[in-house]
Amino acid sequence: MQRTLFDHSGQPLRAGNEIASGGEGTVYEVAGDSATVLKLYRQTLTLDHAEKLIEIVRYSSRELEKVAAWPRSTVHDGLGGPVVGITAPRVFEACEIHNLYSPAARRSRFPEATWRFLVHVAGNCARALATLHAKGVVVGDLNQKNILVRKDGVVRFLDCDSFQIRSGQRVFGCPVGVPEFTPPELHGQKLSAIERTPNHDAFGLAVLIFHLLFMGRHPFAGRFSGHGEMPLERAIREFRFAYSPNAAQLQMAPPPNVPTLMVVSPEIGRLLSRAFSRNSSSASGRPTASEWAIALDQFGKQLTTCAVEPGHAFLKGSGGCPWCDLLKTGGGDFFVSATVRRLLATQTPFDIDAAWRTIERSRRPTAEFQMPIVRSVTLVAKPIPDHLFEQSNNADLVLALCAISASLSGLAMGIPETLLVTGPLALLFGVIWLLMRTGMPYRYELARRGNRYTSCRDLVASIQANGDRIARDANFRFADGLMQLQRLHNDYRRLDSEKQAEFALLASVAEARQRDEFLRRHRIDRAPIDGIGSARATTLASYGIETAFDLTEARIASIPGFGPALINSLMDWKTTVLLGFRFDAQRGIPRSDQEGVDLKYAMKRQRIEREFKAIQRGLPQIADFCDQELAKLAPLASAANIDFGQAAVDLKLCRDLQPRRVPKHLAMATIVATGLAWAAGIALRPGPPPVPPPPAVVDAAEDEEGVTRD
Repeated sequence: MQRTLFDHSGQPLRAGNEIASGGEGTVYEVAGDSATVLKLYRQTLTLDHAEKLIEIVRYSSRELEKVAAWPRSTVHDGLGGPVVGITAPRVFEACEIHNLYSPAARRSRFPEATWRFLVHVAGNCARALATLHAKGVVVGDLNQKNILVRKDGVVRFLDCDSFQIRSGQRVFGCPVGVPEFTPPELHGQKLSAIERTPNHDAFGLAVLIFHLLFMGRHPFAGRFSGHGEMPLERAIREFRFAYSPNAAQLQMAPPPNVPTLMVVSPEIGRLLSRAFSRNSSSASGRPTASEWAIALDQFGKQLTTCAVEPGHAFLKGSGGCPWCDLLKTGGGDFFVSATVRRLLATQTPFDIDAAWRTIERSRRPTAEFQMPIVRSVTLVAKPIPDHLFEQSNNADLVLALCAISASLSGLAMGIPETLLVTGPLALLFGVIWLLMRTGMPYRYELARRGNRYTSCRDLVASIQANGDRIARDANFRFADGLMQLQRLHNDYRRLDSEKQAEFALLASVAEARQRDEFLRRHRIDRAPIDGIGSARATTLASYGIETAFDLTEARIASIPGFGPALINSLMDWKTTVLLGFRFDAQRGIPRSDQEGVDLKYAMKRQRIEREFKAIQRGLPQIADFCDQELAKLAPLASAANIDFGQAAVDLKLCRDLQPRRVPKHLAMATIVATGLAWAAGIALRPGPPPVPPPPAVVDAAEDEEGVTRD
């Protein structure tokens, strides 16, 4: 027989279909009002509990209903009877928030969610908590199961009947809490005897935000380098934030293959470090919900979408996509489902054969550089001034004087005194003549015109070489682009056959793939496993172990604190789960595997299309660039050609108008005359002076007085 229920205003209520059931009570639809739910407690409420519910209903407001399923009315067993329950607005099409930040659950519950969406939801959580705090409400038991999130990112707090409220001087506290979300200073405390503060909520909010931004990892679950084990609750109590910049001093390090604080903005990193620091337990030591809301909004605006994986988002200017880096190092793709959907949604038909035919008709770069021919310019040689030849005539006169002096020197060989004059004169005139010949202005002009001719010729050759190089490089790049396009064209045409071959290979192991999917559906945190409570389940999740599929003895053994007993317990549970598996031959390949293949080939197709289109766009640019560069050379080449032609005619004129030279017959006559003068001089040279007779010999027998002895 159904109970007769009334709300606090005396309106009768009737429970409809059951929605959910827990240890505290059962939630039903309100018959005739699908937007309201009815929660009936299993146990008879204490007077204090009943008074708290009555006071909570008085807190009800539109602002609170926007962020929480806030109780609207107490429910009484009979008109004016005791409080047995509450009514609250129903939250449609939403699920607990851990289904969003858990990578395993997100694939099925929020397959289109990207990291940008998770940041957005984190901001909504902060704003919702800020609203509660502004109304004087402290959540107390903030955890992953009392927050619902919808597909559009809107969040709602649940279990509001456990929240801490104040009525005058009386405080209706929150007697419960989840250890993973309870701040260090409250661990080991009797929660029902403690008045919670917004700073306590701030710890749970920071843990929740960390879960959302770091793929379900717990901030205090990491590798401990000290002695003994480091259970999660102990790490929280000792403020051992595993992702802290000072983690090494705390003897902690993040688990392998997880994102670090480098993926968030410096401001978000500072807020996280502050929330989990040893000083955070002081009053207002942690960032408030409002601070988080502002910082996360700003952070969301700083994100950009990855060009390779459209499901990824990362901080602008951070140097690259950290999610792609994690994928390369074996960290797994945390947003594979979002990437698949975005790729499939954004793909447009692409006829690569038609594109290839267009390319074959495209314009090629100029094959070689042609120096422009200047026809409209008449080149007239620059005249040579007459004074340049005057010195040449003077030089001839000096040369004549030199010849005369030399001839006189020959004739004067017999007269040494005369030779002393004519010889130096001949030498002097000869030196002057040589100096005048080598230093005359004509010679300078000839050399100048010759040098200019050479430099102009070199400049023309240089421009020609530069033009040839531009044309050669452009043709090489064009040919290289064509080769790449040909390769991409062939790769693209093979994609469909390769994809079908991969599906056929998967079909051959469909039973194994279904078994893996079956294991992935069994979450550790929802299973009754000996020795595995919520804290250890959180630690396992921080190491990427969320489902039965993730369990292997080696992976479990690598986690600090998980010894043989826990390993056996987890592996036994996995074996028990496997016993429930049944292969469905009609079902074939699991959807997740199909999505994986679709993603793989969608990405290949997109990559090839992107590269193909980029190279295709670049080919005309190569030809255009070549033409532009050669066009820049054309005026230089024209000017250089004109200069070269001018230099040539200038040089030719200078060579044609050489200074008058001494006629050869006159020069020969001068030489012969000089030679004859020297021959005459030699012939007429006086002979050597006569040799004097030797002195008379004195007889040794004659003495000094001229007396000859006998």
